[in-house]
Amino acid sequence: MLPEAGSCPGRGRCRCPAAAAVGMRGESTVKKLLVVLGAAITGFAVWRKIEADKAEQALWAEVTDPVK
Repeated sequence: MLPEAGSCPGRGRCRCPAAAAVGMRGESTVKKLLVVLGAAITGFAVWRKIEADKAEQALWAEVTDPVK
């Protein structure tokens, strides 16, 4: 006899085979996906900041270039 969904203590952290059969391990998968998504968004934001800083540096280098 399998337990009903949500009847295991620990709210989804149960590692028993019965809980796996009911599908109670999904919370950790969602958390992992959210962490990966957050890391990807953070990486993209850092990349954009670096590119913007490079563009600004190139502009300042052009403006302050000594006249020959």
